[in-house]
Amino acid sequence: MHNSLQYSGVALLENNDSFFLWYAGEASDGKKLTVDMPMQIASVSKPFCAAAIMVLMHQNKLHLTDTLRQFFPELPYANITIEALLSHSSGLPEYIFFTDHNWEDKSVEVNNENIIPYMAKNKPKCYFEPGKKHRYTNTNYILLACIVEKISGKKYPIFLKENIFVPLGMNQSRVLEHNEKYSRLPVKGHYGNGITFQPDFQDGTYGEKNIISTVWDLYRFYLGLKNNVLFPKELKEEMFRTRWERTRAGADYALGWRKRIHHGESWIFHTGWWHGFRSNLYINLQSNKFAATLSNRLSGGFIYGNLLTGMFDENVFSSQMGETFQRKNTVLKDNAD
Repeated sequence: MHNSLQYSGVALLENNDSFFLWYAGEASDGKKLTVDMPMQIASVSKPFCAAAIMVLMHQNKLHLTDTLRQFFPELPYANITIEALLSHSSGLPEYIFFTDHNWEDKSVEVNNENIIPYMAKNKPKCYFEPGKKHRYTNTNYILLACIVEKISGKKYPIFLKENIFVPLGMNQSRVLEHNEKYSRLPVKGHYGNGITFQPDFQDGTYGEKNIISTVWDLYRFYLGLKNNVLFPKELKEEMFRTRWERTRAGADYALGWRKRIHHGESWIFHTGWWHGFRSNLYINLQSNKFAATLSNRLSGGFIYGNLLTGMFDENVFSSQMGETFQRKNTVLKDNAD
């Protein structure tokens, strides 16, 4: 796979207590990548943010029908519920776009502390009325992380550590703090030609990205969900319940998770990419299957869903890899972040 896809990263598959672990490539500066090096998981951070909301629901501190303006009345966006934020049906504009055009001082990072005053002052225009349709927007999850902080009275990195990472034994995982330099991380994201991504003023937000983790810690997250460690089964089923069918690339969307049928089986998943890092997290609770990949290479770093889930069946995987060899130089994409 390393040669055929030019893949640089780590892959872990588990099927009823049988494991497959594979890794190859370079972390940075000639250092070989290892399985215990935490990597940016990009938008695979969103399922963790959704889980944080479920934890607060379990603590009776919020409801899906609560609105954004209950917590931040200074924002000009009415009737946007927690559920709309989680399911990407708020209509809120994409922060990557409106800050790219209108952020005055790009020497200052966009972060969870300054984006709300910015939106209150500048009032970026919504795409549509809340609840009318689905449009994937990273802004939703930045604001959800802000709501977690508002309700809990704790910074989001601390809340996730205390309520998710520590209880599940995810000792290699954490949320990157504002202004924490990517250059200090052991694994660097690169384009695929040896050139690493440089710091960017949009690096500073969390909720939608900026968890670093390992495939083994992602497996511990899967076990926590499977065994209802963080919150009861009823809340897990609520989180996984489809809100919008056939969204991007034909996948359904629940609360912080996508859903799709692959090879006759129902998979719950999320993918991610940010500045050279590509990630996959796929779980199948019916047949007890788990798959996660973390890559630090943008070009060739993404393993599309059919191939990843096909790895559990030798015949399907062989067929999928045969097709991949034939189109070796094409861009592989099943769904975007």
